[in-house]
Amino acid sequence: MKRVWIQKVDVEDTVEKMTFKDALMFPIMAGVTLTSLYFAMQYFGKESVNYFILSYIAVGGSAGVKAILTSVVGDKFQSIDTDLLINFQIKMIDLDLQVTLLDIYCVIVSCILMYCYTIFESFVFNNLIAFMFCIHALQSMFIGNFKNGFMLLTLLFFYDIFFVFGTDVMLTVAKGIDAPIKL
Repeated sequence: MKRVWIQKVDVEDTVEKMTFKDALMFPIMAGVTLTSLYFAMQYFGKESVNYFILSYIAVGGSAGVKAILTSVVGDKFQSIDTDLLINFQIKMIDLDLQVTLLDIYCVIVSCILMYCYTIFESFVFNNLIAFMFCIHALQSMFIGNFKNGFMLLTLLFFYDIFFVFGTDVMLTVAKGIDAPIKL
C-alpha cells in the first residue's frame, strides 16, 4: 500500500481579512465619500463630477474585468500577466503600481464597456459594469469573523438611516450622478 502525503497549506495566512478597526472605519469612509460627492456636485457641478466618476469607473473596472477573466479561464493568460510593463513605487506613501500586458487589455475592455454605457445608456451595460465590481469586491473582501460582520452591518444600518432619512445627501447624489455606481 502506497502512502500519499498531502502537504497542508495554510490559506488563512495568505488572505487579507477585515479587522475590527476596518469594520468601524468602513461606514465613516463611506460617509466621507458620499459627503465629498455631495459638495463636489454643489461646487463643480453635476457634469464635472459625472465625468470624473465615469473615468474612475472605466479605469477601476479593469480590476473587475481581470477578476472575472481569471476566474473563468484560470491560468490561460498567465504568460501575459507575469512581465511587468510598469513598476512604479513611492515608499513615502506606500504606493506600488505594477502594470502587466493583461492589465492594459483589461483597461481597454473596461473603457469600451464604459463608452458603450455612455453612448447607449442601456441597463445592460450598467449591469455588466456593476457585475464586474461586485465579483471583484466579493473576491477581495473577507469579513474575518462574526463580530466584524455584525459591527459592520450595524454601523451601515445607522449610516443608511442618517444619510437617507436625516439629510438630503444620499438623494441628491443618487439623483445627480448618471454613472453605474448605484449597485
